[in-house]
Amino acid sequence: MDIKNKKAEEVMLNIFGVQEIDGERDVVELTTGGRYIERDDKIYIEYKDYDTDKQADGISNIVKVEGKKRVTIIQKGGTSRLTFESGQRHQCHYNTGAGAIWLGVFTEQINSNLHDGSGDISVKYTLDCNSDFLSKNEFKIKVKTKGDAKNATCD
Repeated sequence: MDIKNKKAEEVMLNIFGVQEIDGERDVVELTTGGRYIERDDKIYIEYKDYDTDKQADGISNIVKVEGKKRVTIIQKGGTSRLTFESGQRHQCHYNTGAGAIWLGVFTEQINSNLHDGSGDISVKYTLDCNSDFLSKNEFKIKVKTKGDAKNATCD
């Protein structure tokens, strides 16, 4: 998916993720710059995720938001694609770095309040592998225009 040639707004993102396995919670938070694009009733948020053990240039990710019912996270140049759809389970291909696996993704809830280059989105979901429960998860993305970036925190 190439969205380079579409009009994009530079934004600041605060991404907050929680994973719960056997009662243990792991929290990850990332603040980074990105691009926000509205096109054909869809919203695209593009950003780079930097992992010190991997690519120095970062891994480009696209979050595609289709209304309040469907969100897809696509790793550019990779094989990972996670689809979240309220009340639905999807089989998704995910690259772990050590190899690719198929994951079951059941989406419990999507809340999206994105418009005009700002707002937030949150997704609650569970993961399974071969129908065996793996984890309960949630992520939130808060989007602010560069001018409002000083207020870009997740509550």
